[in-house]
Amino acid sequence: SSGINAEWPLRPGNKHEAIKEILLKTLQEVHRSPLDMTRLRNQIKNTICNFSDKLENDPSEVLASAVILDHLYGGQNNSNLQSFSSIFGFLDSLRQKDEGFWKDILQYYIQEPNITINCIPSIQCMTELENAEKQRIAEQQKRLGDVGMANCKKEKSTDCDSALIPLL
Repeated sequence: SSGINAEWPLRPGNKHEAIKEILLKTLQEVHRSPLDMTRLRNQIKNTICNFSDKLENDPSEVLASAVILDHLYGGQNNSNLQSFSSIFGFLDSLRQKDEGFWKDILQYYIQEPNITINCIPSIQCMTELENAEKQRIAEQQKRLGDVGMANCKKEKSTDCDSALIPLL
């Protein structure tokens, strides 16, 4: 199974019900028209470059995520970690795919049956949660007092200053 995850800011008066229809019409229009394969290939190339950049500039985050995902979902054979190591080859193979391949994928999302799940958060609930968090922080600041807050800031800065720098 696969899906499309679409998110947008919650504003009063949003017509959430119309979004599925608009999305399907747009996908059908794209499916009927010739695809801009140069743009698609450039998008994949940009994804490769961005991933390479992230791997070069923040390898600990990227590798930690890969190891955690492998531990959670990879099972005994390290399948997620192996697929992570072949991501560049996979993305490059996608750059070589023809228009028919991409249109087949689009058709999969257009054809019936499909399921739509609309998750619309409650503005009232979000406001209540925000107010409760502000109240919790104010109570904690009152409980700790000026001295306690200063100690917390000092402990935090000391922890950050004394943190070990990982060696690669």
